[in-house]
Amino acid sequence: MESKKIETICKFDFITFKGEEYYRCLIKNQPLHKQLNGQHVDGKSCRDVTFLEFDNCEMEDFKGLSNVFPNLKVLDIKRWSAEEICKEQIEEFKNLEIFHCKWSDIKLLRGDLFEGFNQLKRIDFWHNELEVIQPTILDGLTKLEFVNFGRPDNIFQFSIYEGNHTTGTLEEFKKQLHDNFEDTLREEFRQINDQRKELEEELEQEKLKITELTKKLAQLEQEKLEQAEMIENLQKDNEKLIQENHQLIELELNLKEKLEQEKKINEEFTQRLEKGILSDVIGLIQDESARDFNIIIKDHEFPVHKCILQARSPTLAEILRNNPEAQNINLTDIDEDVFEKIFQFLYADELPSDNEVDYLKLFRAAGVLKIEDLKNFAGVKACNSIRKENAVEVLKLSSKYEHEELKNCAFDQIKKFYPKIKFDNNWIRDTKKILGAIEKKRASRIPVRISLRK
Repeated sequence: MESKKIETICKFDFITFKGEEYYRCLIKNQPLHKQLNGQHVDGKSCRDVTFLEFDNCEMEDFKGLSNVFPNLKVLDIKRWSAEEICKEQIEEFKNLEIFHCKWSDIKLLRGDLFEGFNQLKRIDFWHNELEVIQPTILDGLTKLEFVNFGRPDNIFQFSIYEGNHTTGTLEEFKKQLHDNFEDTLREEFRQINDQRKELEEELEQEKLKITELTKKLAQLEQEKLEQAEMIENLQKDNEKLIQENHQLIELELNLKEKLEQEKKINEEFTQRLEKGILSDVIGLIQDESARDFNIIIKDHEFPVHKCILQARSPTLAEILRNNPEAQNINLTDIDEDVFEKIFQFLYADELPSDNEVDYLKLFRAAGVLKIEDLKNFAGVKACNSIRKENAVEVLKLSSKYEHEELKNCAFDQIKKFYPKIKFDNNWIRDTKKILGAIEKKRASRIPVRISLRK
């Protein structure tokens, strides 16, 4: 009789995650066996699979799956009963960009778990039973964009999101991991100390027993030898316990002293380093004789440092690379008062206050010079400067220099200024078609319906 093959059934389909389409292999509600079976779609094969998802599956490790799916970018695990995931289980997936393990029972994350995973952009351990996260777990992951170790009732409430839900910086989280790890050590030392006290109490009780046995020796001559031997053994055990307790106490004191010394040394070194670097940079900026380049706005010259321009403005950096011998540049399309605010921002990170500058002009200038922080700031402020006579121009500028909030504000105002143009909520905003509809409306005065469908 032919035996039935033990295999895992896979479902293959396409999935869109964070705006990117993946070819997915889904394994759900079954154990993971070496033999996989499933029907591919659209002529695809296992080499095309970039998204591997496990949902409520029983599995020990993932060895061999990289040979089956050599081009994986995403590993998504849900409802896994394992309490620990270690490096050896996933080390063959070092080209992963996304790793999720959510709604599971993971308690321990070791520091070397993602060692060598240089392409990782997203890590998500939402809603696990995390108790210990070793502090080096994120070391070397330079491409991280998203980190989440949180759940409502867990001590590790931390996340780095692309949006507005960030609870801290990566450095703050690493410090939190170190602090939690130190707290764990302190708790272990406290438990050792409690055990030491319990042993001391036991020793006192043993001493009382020895005293009682000594009193009985005179009355129990026949048991004298046995009693003497037992007492001798008990004394040896007690001495050994006392010696071990002294060693533990000495170890605890030495470790505590070492931690305090290292902390003090690190703090002193950091303070000296920060103070020295800051002093050198401030001195360089304030020394006008060190300024080696001029920006000319009409009849006014702004002496500047090439290194500052190259660091803060990609546009000016490219000009300097293409013209290394140039001593000045004439910016004809930027007003003098606008560049004064840009100059303050380049050197002091100083943002202009309201009524000091035309934010729309500042947005355009920052867009030309590719100064992203200043462009984003001015774009938000320019939302209050939209009028009927400039709404179309604002829409063009916000599209050209890629500022979604300003573009949305301009679009909302255009709908108010041109109420006869019909829009549905499910229509996509398309700048060229919107501008075309406005021009057509101006020309014909006939209600226009824009068909901007997904």
